[in-house]
Amino acid sequence: MAEEIIGDSRPKEPRESPKQPVSSAGTDPGIEGYVRLAQAGDQAAFETLYKKYKTAIFNFINWSLRNHEVAQDLTQDTFVRAWQGIRKLREPAKFAGWLFRIAQNKIIDENRRRRTRRVTSLDKMLEEDTGFPLPPALSHSGEEVVQKQDLLVHIRMAIRSLPTPYRGVCILRYIEGMSVEEISNTLGIALGTVKSRLGRGRQRLAPLLQGVLEDYF
Repeated sequence: MAEEIIGDSRPKEPRESPKQPVSSAGTDPGIEGYVRLAQAGDQAAFETLYKKYKTAIFNFINWSLRNHEVAQDLTQDTFVRAWQGIRKLREPAKFAGWLFRIAQNKIIDENRRRRTRRVTSLDKMLEEDTGFPLPPALSHSGEEVVQKQDLLVHIRMAIRSLPTPYRGVCILRYIEGMSVEEISNTLGIALGTVKSRLGRGRQRLAPLLQGVLEDYF
């Protein structure tokens, strides 16, 4: 819960706020409006942002690190960091990209701590994937095909096998459904770099998914 995230890290003297933040006109203020309210110390506004983005952030971290429990912890850490730093965000409209960059930094820090990485066995991968919901963006791209569980397993295993630089952009593109421009803004890297990494990622995925998702890639 966002209340747990805020905890002792909340800004000093936050103002009281209604459970459902609204603008002075009584309408939904939108994401940018919620960010501005949160920057003023409105905890309910941050709760709204948390509920909107927590699943996407969790999926992004989980697909990168392949560890459900670690992903849960780092998702919480991401929002703690966001609450602590939200007042410093100069462009509220870019909140989503800023949030994903915090998550990306958490992933980088976690990988640095993993001095030796064990190769996950096929059985373990399949066990971890059991019952895990299909990300909406992927189902939109090939709904008639990816409904099959065995196909989903192939896709997950293939993306997870990519080197970290390619894995990150492929997750955002093919799992979260972001555009190339959105990925560039989210990760803070050049548009050309995003395109290059996606291209190389597709090259590595193609033989792994040959005969499985030929039309998708």
